[in-house]
Amino acid sequence: MRPLLALAALAVSGTLPAAVQAQEAVRIESATFEPHVLMVGHKLRLNGAGLNGSNKGNAAGLYLVKWARSTAEALEAPGPRRLQIRFIEPQEGKAFGAALSGALRANVPAQELPDCLPGLLRLGELLATRKTLAAGDDLNLDFIPGQGTFVDVKGQRIGQIDSKPFYGCLLRAYLGDKPMDGSLKTALLAAGKTK
Repeated sequence: MRPLLALAALAVSGTLPAAVQAQEAVRIESATFEPHVLMVGHKLRLNGAGLNGSNKGNAAGLYLVKWARSTAEALEAPGPRRLQIRFIEPQEGKAFGAALSGALRANVPAQELPDCLPGLLRLGELLATRKTLAAGDDLNLDFIPGQGTFVDVKGQRIGQIDSKPFYGCLLRAYLGDKPMDGSLKTALLAAGKTK
């Protein structure tokens, strides 16, 4: 029974080993991340998940077709991708969008930023339609090659971002050199690592 208690403690801390993540759902406070999701005929696995320490009102999970242990591997990952944000506390959509915008601007090279801005503005517009993202809500940011980024809240599509470079910009907000939260970046890139 003690190993199970140890795993439960690791899950709560957001540092569950990836080997376990691949087989079981990961729970971080009140947020649960499933080990796999299906998207356009592809099985994506939970690469990692963690609490956003810069904003404890949410946790994030990264789903990829192939394991990624570095920012470069996540940015170059083939196939569809999902960044899932689960809200632990209520947050204003506009405030969440502003925090994401700040992290994106801090991590995208100046010469690439103009290509990211149209997608960022569109995401801001979509999030502004949600006055409040309630505790228990999930925000899925799904990238489908050849189609763009799809934005879903509570399982309902609220819009699409056609900009091809936008998803890489979005991932840099979480995985770049100055990420939204360093420990969250480590947790999202936990694939294949064990404690």
